[in-house]
Amino acid sequence: MKRVVLCLFLVVLSAAVFAQNVTITGTFSYNDSKNYTFVFSGNRFNGTWGGDRISGTFTISGNRMTIRVTEWDDTWTWTIRSENHLVDQDGDDWYKEQVATLNPELGFVRINGGTFTMGSPANEAGRESDEIQRQVTISAFQMSRYPVTQGEYQEIMGTNPSHFRGDNLPVEQVSWFDAIDYCNRRSQREGLTPAYTISGSGNNRTVTWNRNANGYRLPTEAEWEYACRAGTTTAYNTGANITTSQANFDSERTTPVDRYPANRWGLYDMHGNVLEWCWDWYGAYASGAQTNPTGAVSGDNRVIRGGSWHISVGLTRSASRVHSYPSLRYDFVGFRLLRP
Repeated sequence: MKRVVLCLFLVVLSAAVFAQNVTITGTFSYNDSKNYTFVFSGNRFNGTWGGDRISGTFTISGNRMTIRVTEWDDTWTWTIRSENHLVDQDGDDWYKEQVATLNPELGFVRINGGTFTMGSPANEAGRESDEIQRQVTISAFQMSRYPVTQGEYQEIMGTNPSHFRGDNLPVEQVSWFDAIDYCNRRSQREGLTPAYTISGSGNNRTVTWNRNANGYRLPTEAEWEYACRAGTTTAYNTGANITTSQANFDSERTTPVDRYPANRWGLYDMHGNVLEWCWDWYGAYASGAQTNPTGAVSGDNRVIRGGSWHISVGLTRSASRVHSYPSLRYDFVGFRLLRP
């Protein structure tokens, strides 16, 4: 596996406005490392460039930011693509890092119930034999806009197991059991009834789901696909195809959870970045129409959905099914939360 850990630039911009009166604020990063930092305030900045401390002034005209570095008597011109995207003088992209919230009113999307066709048609490119189509009815629920971030995971669990580091990157190298534990701990912290009861220890743990609980939980496989599709019937929620400007797949590492566009229902990274654990045991779909299915009664593997940075485009399809032992951890697998 090819892994290249690139340098990360951090930029904090404040009180900067470009042509459409969009204010540029917050932290912008380039490839997720803290070796380079700029703090902008008013029309001045200070920071570090490698081991050098620098300072100077900046101005904005239209979609251009002119940065004058006092120590080097140098001037750089950056382009403002949007309030979340800057391009530096070398053509490198700097993206705004969003601070993930633990407030479900801000960090969750209400998904209305409905009926959809789960699975894929026989002629869909990349289709596997376990994607048999069936009609599924889903009740309403709330789903987190993003996969759980490292900042969120650290705040609840007190640790960050991820290979690629960054508060706004998705947490990875978490097992299915780790995801279950996070759901319960976060529920307890917020005064909610935990969704899961855990008995036993190690890889022999048994997890029971209390469907009447109001706490956080993993989505079922059917809920996940319903939310991913967001009313679409094509291979991807972007249409018949998807590109690397729309999702992170077949790449070298994870990216911030808000890097790529959301689907029609406001959910980010449903295709790519990290695969996401679901509740279900992996198994053949039950035949006929179903209402709120929860997967096989038992099994060896739990379902993971959505594709990742590590795998090819075909496995990012809305209907694609991947599965793994619940005790295993990978740097391309994370999870997303759901609440009633």
